[in-house]
Amino acid sequence: MLEQKRPLKNERGMTLIEVLVSLVILGLLVSVFVPLSIMIAKNMRDNKARISAAQIAAAVIEREISATTGENYSKRPTGYTVSQETMNGITFTVETDIEWKNDPADDDESGNDPMPFDYKTIQVTVSAPGAFSGTVTQFADYRSFITREGGEDPFAGIEVTVLRGWDKSPVQGARVTLTPVAGGASYTLSTDDKGKAIQPLEFTEETEDYRVTVMETPTLIMLPDPDKPNIVPATQWFTQKITIEVENPFSITLNFTGQHAGGQVTLDHPIRTEIEGYDYTREIAPGQSSVTFAGLWPVGSDGVNGWQGQYAAILNLKVYEQDFSKGTGDYTRWGEPSSETQNIWMHNGSSWYASTSNYPPDALYYPEEENQLLSPLPLFDFSSYYPQSGFALTGSLSWQQNLSQGGSEPPGLVYISPDGPAAPNGSSGTWECILTTCDNGISRQKVGLGAKYMTNNFRLRFDASLLMSYYQIDWVSLECVYSKNDIQCNKPGQSLVFNVTR
Repeated sequence: MLEQKRPLKNERGMTLIEVLVSLVILGLLVSVFVPLSIMIAKNMRDNKARISAAQIAAAVIEREISATTGENYSKRPTGYTVSQETMNGITFTVETDIEWKNDPADDDESGNDPMPFDYKTIQVTVSAPGAFSGTVTQFADYRSFITREGGEDPFAGIEVTVLRGWDKSPVQGARVTLTPVAGGASYTLSTDDKGKAIQPLEFTEETEDYRVTVMETPTLIMLPDPDKPNIVPATQWFTQKITIEVENPFSITLNFTGQHAGGQVTLDHPIRTEIEGYDYTREIAPGQSSVTFAGLWPVGSDGVNGWQGQYAAILNLKVYEQDFSKGTGDYTRWGEPSSETQNIWMHNGSSWYASTSNYPPDALYYPEEENQLLSPLPLFDFSSYYPQSGFALTGSLSWQQNLSQGGSEPPGLVYISPDGPAAPNGSSGTWECILTTCDNGISRQKVGLGAKYMTNNFRLRFDASLLMSYYQIDWVSLECVYSKNDIQCNKPGQSLVFNVTR
């Protein structure tokens, strides 16, 4: 009897789809783990290369330092060299560069350097080809310096010295700020008992500029030298030095009469003392009788110490102004008009106006030289404006005119006299011409007057001609100009007060 076999379960093989899926999964695993393995191997090799390169660079620097003595310091070779070294199965290229450095920090006041070669810098760069790409990679870049035996170690930074401007004594506790010109964090430090503040620096560039400032107080200002902006080019391996001068500021006060219609005062400063943004010119309001310039760099001497230079003050006060639209101003005509003879000058309600059109065509006039317009005598009372000792007084005369000369003009247009009793026609006294000719039309004239005119004898004269089309005067003004050119103090912090007028 035949034996019947039972069918086996799950005897079929893997289908094609299952095989393909398996291959895809395997490929993904390979694509992930093989690059990862390569990267790990590369990083391990690079780390080993960095460690080896650092050891090589340190060894080169140590060999050079150990081989340098006080006797052979100047004879040791310098310059650029290239060599090969193998460590841990990697061949490295070693580049060594040794240079002399001259630090200007040890120069004397005249800029002379008794030791022009202060120390040597050594730079060692170690590189090798990459393990897989073959690209040369720098694995170490070490820098150091070698000083002379007994010499001070150099540092890259800035040394600031703060001194008094007058006696050059050190300032302790001055607050110094170093600010990168290109931007970045500032350094703030204080000076020691020698007036010094030292700030080491780390560099991202070979040279970086820093602006050096000292915090100013009511009793301490920096020398405001516009030619010395206090910018230091800090350099690797060098100690840059800068000296900042500070001093206790002083002030100048000018007192003067309040009988004026306004003006202006200007303070001229010595060289190297101009304060940026300072208002050296001030407007004077009508009736104002004092002005003060504070916070100035002190100049002068205490007999031993000091600072060379002097300030000069120029004060302009408008002391006389006659607007002829408001009246005649007590100006008179010469010769005086009569029923038979006319002077071509006439006040028309808005100005003094000289023209033959003021009168009928058949009118008779004074001769050419006798058609004059005279100011009052005195022009105004100068007694309140005479200067105190030490101040010089001059004047500035201004007027507005409208002129059409026609076919002729007089020998002069405007005259002044320092001796008021002078005869209008010049037969006695002194008349001086201050305006001989000018262009036609409306213009503002301005003439400087010497000290001899600034008295109660001052008088003004305008001359017209029968051949002129017209000559018109709208207003006249006069300024007193006070000046003092030798303002100095005898110690820093002083407050000087000057009375300009009596």
